[in-house]
Amino acid sequence: MFERPTSCGTCRLHYAHHGFCADFVPDKPVLAMVFDYPDKDAVLLGEPLIGALGDYWLNKLIRPLGYERKDVLIVNTLRCKPPRGNFPVGTTAKHALAMCRQYDDRNGPVLTPGGIATFEPNLFIVTEHPRVLFTAPAMTRMVKKHLEKAFKRANEGWRVAVLLGAQAMRRVAPELEGGVQKWHGHQFCGAWPGTPRKTIAGFRQV
Repeated sequence: MFERPTSCGTCRLHYAHHGFCADFVPDKPVLAMVFDYPDKDAVLLGEPLIGALGDYWLNKLIRPLGYERKDVLIVNTLRCKPPRGNFPVGTTAKHALAMCRQYDDRNGPVLTPGGIATFEPNLFIVTEHPRVLFTAPAMTRMVKKHLEKAFKRANEGWRVAVLLGAQAMRRVAPELEGGVQKWHGHQFCGAWPGTPRKTIAGFRQV
């Protein structure tokens, strides 16, 4: 299990977390994908989307579109696995997310310096977390369609970040209401880590 950076010492999850997982930052990512938190395999190996979930994501959603793992910058909103796999709530969540913001900073700790910040996404697309596809395989086609359009936008010159699941959506665009299903496949312009409310009028479905 990889150790957390010492800069995580004041986090409210400090004594309750399971491991630590840095972002996956390839040399030339085509687009970025934002998830909620790493699973048990990720915190054991120190790399996101490893094991069964990672294999499903890669073989069912990414490779069929002609891309590989090295084409995707992978970011988690939390860098450790929360207790019992339950995303924290209230002030604990607010504090933990604020602590994890330091790894989005191009001048932050040395583990993953400037990953998502250097990528500077300017277009976001909302879809389901791959974890859901284990219980609802029929949704794979829909998510693949969203990712296909995300890669298309990336090839048009946009710096795309796909928000996978409710926590990723709330993290980047907290002003959205109604859950992921309401925003499936929608794209919007903005800037990391949040989107000004004035851009809400610019939402459009892809």
